Amino acid sequence: MINEKLVKKLIEKHLTISFVESFSGGLAAKKIVDIPGSSQTFLGSIVSYSTFIKETVLHIDKSLIEKYSVASKEVALEMVKKGKEIFNSDIVISFTGEAGPISNTNVPPGTVFIGIIIFNEVYVYEKHYNLNRNELRDAATDYAFEKILEKI
Repeated sequence: MINEKLVKKLIEKHLTISFVESFSGGLAAKKIVDIPGSSQTFLGSIVSYSTFIKETVLHIDKSLIEKYSVASKEVALEMVKKGKEIFNSDIVISFTGEAGPISNTNVPPGTVFIGIIIFNEVYVYEKHYNLNRNELRDAATDYAFEKILEKI
């Protein structure tokens, strides 16, 4: 499983990882802590599911959210940057998007944005899936884990 491979590789390379999650609802954190030994690498996760938490805990500018919506590459980028400030881990991943089945934002259901900071390099990925909510969350977290494995 991809989460086992990731935890093993992170431990092997003495790297830390953390998450700032929205639509994934803590699934990335769960997938990591499911693996024995993950405490050697995993620092934590903030589940900022609501806009209120994005603004008050992560301090993402309300005007940015109003301009682009919470489900946007711009907000994914700010989320991952704030995660880096908070956790100071080697790797930070943010997840935002529209899980559906209906859209509460300006993007169609199945659209996800994943921000990654690894070794101070910043990436933002946009993915589109035709999956139900839980399949979408699973696919997006696995995709992010694959991207990390490719880069380390």
